[in-house]
Amino acid sequence: MTASWNLAAGPPPSCPPPERQEWRLSCRTVDRRDIAALASGGRLAGVFDPVERAHSGRHKDLTGFAGRLAAKYAVADLLGLPADDDDLLKGIQILPSPRNACRDPARCERGHPPTVRFRSDHSGLDTPDRVRLLWIDVSIAHETDRAVAAAFAVLAPGHTSTWREDA
Repeated sequence: MTASWNLAAGPPPSCPPPERQEWRLSCRTVDRRDIAALASGGRLAGVFDPVERAHSGRHKDLTGFAGRLAAKYAVADLLGLPADDDDLLKGIQILPSPRNACRDPARCERGHPPTVRFRSDHSGLDTPDRVRLLWIDVSIAHETDRAVAAAFAVLAPGHTSTWREDA
C-alpha cells in the first residue's frame, strides 16, 4: 500500500463515511545518537532495506536514517506492532514519493514527501489493523541531533483492534 493522498484534502473518497472511520495519529522521535548506536552495532541493514539505505545515505550525517526510523516507529505504533522488532520494521518502508509530478527533478534539492509501503514478503505485518487500513501518511522533520515523525492513518470499521492507548 502506498500513501499518495494529500493530507490537506482529507482521506480519499473511497473511505467509509467519517462516523464509521477510525482515525489514528502517532508521533515518535529518534535521537541521532540512537541511530549512531544502530550503525555501530551493524543493525542498519536489519532495519532498513537497500533502497531505504541508499536514500538515507545521501545525507552527510545520520539524519536521513533518524527520520525514517522515527516514521517506522510511528507506523508500527498505529498498527499495534512492537517497535523493537527489527524484521517487522524492515517490512515498513519509508521512501520518497514518486518524482513524476516534478517539473524539473534536477532542481528538486529537498526531495519529495515520504510515502509508506509495506513489503509483501513480511507476513508479520498482516495484523487485523493492517487489513483494515484504508490510508496512511507520514511527515518527517529532522535537525542535526533529532528527528520527529508523525503518522496518520484511517482504518475501516472493525471490532478487532491492536491499538494501544498507552503507546
